[in-house]
Amino acid sequence: MRLVVPQWTLVGLVLEEPLHYASGQPAVLRRMATLLREVAWRAPPGTVDRALHDRLRSVVDLAAESTRTTESERRSWEVALESALIGVWPAERPG
Repeated sequence: MRLVVPQWTLVGLVLEEPLHYASGQPAVLRRMATLLREVAWRAPPGTVDRALHDRLRSVVDLAAESTRTTESERRSWEVALESALIGVWPAERPG
């Protein structure tokens, strides 16, 4: 038997609980943003872009609400995701 789960659902499932418990945890939120960038880098072009954007938006919003991460740092997570989606891997880690 083989279970086939749409990729966009898988992205949501993998991060649903960690995101729930990540409030006030900047290190966890940073790692989640990095994980999303890594998925973007490895995923076939156009397959999970919307899901990654949506999930990163949740991470960024939670970081803004519950941590002292700067707007600049949170923006760097978004830029890193966009770069990975177009096939560019930044030389340094975001945030």
